[in-house]
Amino acid sequence: LSSSLAGSSPSAGSGTLLPAELDIEILRKKYRCEQTRAEGYEAYVKRAELRALVNGSGVDGDGSGDCLVVAEDEAPVEKHPIQARVEELVARENDRARERSRRRLESNAWQTEVHQQCIAELDKLREEERRVIDMAGGG
Repeated sequence: LSSSLAGSSPSAGSGTLLPAELDIEILRKKYRCEQTRAEGYEAYVKRAELRALVNGSGVDGDGSGDCLVVAEDEAPVEKHPIQARVEELVARENDRARERSRRRLESNAWQTEVHQQCIAELDKLREEERRVIDMAGGG
């Protein structure tokens, strides 16, 4: 059945896929290319960093590492939009988790401080009660 569909597909020229083209690697290569693009971006960044080191200017000239040195004849390579979005979402979620953790730790510290103050006040009250009892019993 698949061979008859592949050979006689009436919509072969209209942009639909033949059953033989439904392999996952073919689909990734044809429509997304995330891995290839990610590898290309990493190679681009590495090449620019190496070029900067060879030129003696560091990665951005002042050593802070923010700017890539690119040759004039070299086209810039961008991250795949999906990969960039995933990294952005992961960074945002990490920031939210850090903030929640910081607030929880601050809250725990406040609770501990209040608890210690209450214990100190209770100790003072017990001391006062002992003095009152000692005065009443001894006087």
